[in-house]
Amino acid sequence: MRLGQNYPNPFSQTSTVRVNLEANASLKLVVTNLLGQQVMEIVRGDVNAGMHEFVIDGSKLGNGVYFYTVYAGSETVTNKMIVE
Repeated sequence: MRLGQNYPNPFSQTSTVRVNLEANASLKLVVTNLLGQQVMEIVRGDVNAGMHEFVIDGSKLGNGVYFYTVYAGSETVTNKMIVE
């Protein structure tokens, strides 16, 4: 799995996360706050290999630093994002 940084970052409305899968996998994105509390989850379910996008709605989040983790099968990758 190759995970790109969300863009734009920082953002206030929406931000896009792209992930490229080398094989079919169950795909989801989870956003957590600095306390580790889950504040958003986007589930794609079983998807084919290739490029996939998640759109994060920043208007549902307060200003601050968050982490997003993409789960693809047994792989996980986490990146930081800023909502302002």
